[in-house]
Amino acid sequence: MTRENLPDYMKVGNGETTIYLLHGGYGSKAYWAPVIERYSRQGLRVIAWDAPGYGISELPDKLAIVGMAKAAADLIDATGTRNNVVLGHSMGGLIAPLVANMRKDAVQGIILSATVSSFGHLDDKTRREFIAERVKPLDDGLSMKDVAGPLIRSMMGKNADSEDARRVISETSSTPDATFRAAIAAIVSYDADPALAELAAPTLIIAGEVDPIGKVDNLKALHDQLEGSEFCVVPGCGHYAWAEDPETYDAAVLPFVRRVTRT
Repeated sequence: MTRENLPDYMKVGNGETTIYLLHGGYGSKAYWAPVIERYSRQGLRVIAWDAPGYGISELPDKLAIVGMAKAAADLIDATGTRNNVVLGHSMGGLIAPLVANMRKDAVQGIILSATVSSFGHLDDKTRREFIAERVKPLDDGLSMKDVAGPLIRSMMGKNADSEDARRVISETSSTPDATFRAAIAAIVSYDADPALAELAAPTLIIAGEVDPIGKVDNLKALHDQLEGSEFCVVPGCGHYAWAEDPETYDAAVLPFVRRVTRT
């Protein structure tokens, strides 16, 4: 893949360690702005992408988790440094293990933030109901601008009114309707179990204590499944702990990055 065909991305900072920020099903690289600033100040080179279909990245005819992982792996090929760590939030947490498996020599560690281990165990009826529940407001004539704000706020904890959290709420409202529909379908049809079984990269798993999506119990079970992984719960936070309680979140992320890259 040529650089011209890569998904859109933002690069800030210099150095030999790059942390890649993969956003969730709502939003784009724009909602990472405070994280980009914080991590670049810590000496990291930070790259945040717009996944295929998000921001100005083109929506493929068939959006799939595997295809997004291939695009992220190509991005690392084109922009990576000596050390690379992939932080996947929510949907990005499904993508990150695949990327680590595709680029085992290039990725020194992954961080799975507020994600789910897999929807592969769901039967077809449950999958259809999961999709229908989330796209019903769009079917009823509303847009993501109408529904994303209240929904995202309901997924947060006690700090939903912080400046960084309000930015997340604002940016997620710009998610294209067609992309969101395609992303939800891709998420529920993806079976992560094979990628997790193959995963050898050092892994940090972060859960928000009151997250209704990436639930603590489920992520603890994922931690137990991944031998040698690390696990952190951010107290009082929901789905966007990196915006709700940056200090606690970063206290888990930054030491992990330094350990796995020996920087």
